[in-house]
Amino acid sequence: MSAKGIDVLLAQIIANIYQNTANDIDGDTLQDQLVDAVDSLNQSLYNNLLPYIIGQSVIIDDGGIKRLYICVTNTTPGESPITTPAKWDLISTSPTLQEVLDVGSSASGITSFSVGTTASASINVVSGNIYAAVTVSVAGSGLEYVNSSSLSQIISLSNSGIEVTDEIDEKGFVYVADYSANYTARSLPDKAYVDSYFTGALTDGAPTNAEIVGILGSAASRGAGYQASIKDTTGTGLIYKVICDGTNYYYISATQAV
Repeated sequence: MSAKGIDVLLAQIIANIYQNTANDIDGDTLQDQLVDAVDSLNQSLYNNLLPYIIGQSVIIDDGGIKRLYICVTNTTPGESPITTPAKWDLISTSPTLQEVLDVGSSASGITSFSVGTTASASINVVSGNIYAAVTVSVAGSGLEYVNSSSLSQIISLSNSGIEVTDEIDEKGFVYVADYSANYTARSLPDKAYVDSYFTGALTDGAPTNAEIVGILGSAASRGAGYQASIKDTTGTGLIYKVICDGTNYYYISATQAV
């Protein structure tokens, strides 16, 4: 029997002893009362066709979770702990994790949560042939989604690195908006950002550092390895490939194809 079951059993025995005492059973020893209490355990499920008197205990299914109550005011049929809570006192409620998962629950203000101490744990959600799972293990962790066509999208983290599998639309990571204004030197740029070029007024054939900084910002803010294209808005309208080493900018002037 589980620890939860033992708790409920003891609570029921105590409640039934309390019932016998309340009914003033003369001559009963404590042993007699224990025997009577245990004998009455199988009769503890709540029955809405019966009245209950002070001291009687019942087990009731409260939204899928078993709870033990004791009657504190005589009831008429149908006056259950759920419909008439003022006539009952809650004695024990220790739902198992499985009971909570079966019923469904939510919680707020929790700072940490753990499940077991084994090498792996997972949370799976299945609806028909659509499947989603979060897996955590000492070998690696991942988030997986499988659609109705058995195609999957997976983000996995392990000693091999962070890997993305996208069998559904084969796009991989996609930003939902343009976040380039907030990029840092370590941001992962998107295709539109890489493909785009900047515009601004540059000295023909010899753009100055000040002009480039005015368009791109400082070299330090862009970081080593940053590259961009700038189209001059004055004069010949040349396009310059600008490369940054984290301290200075360098440029290459593009030649128009003919």
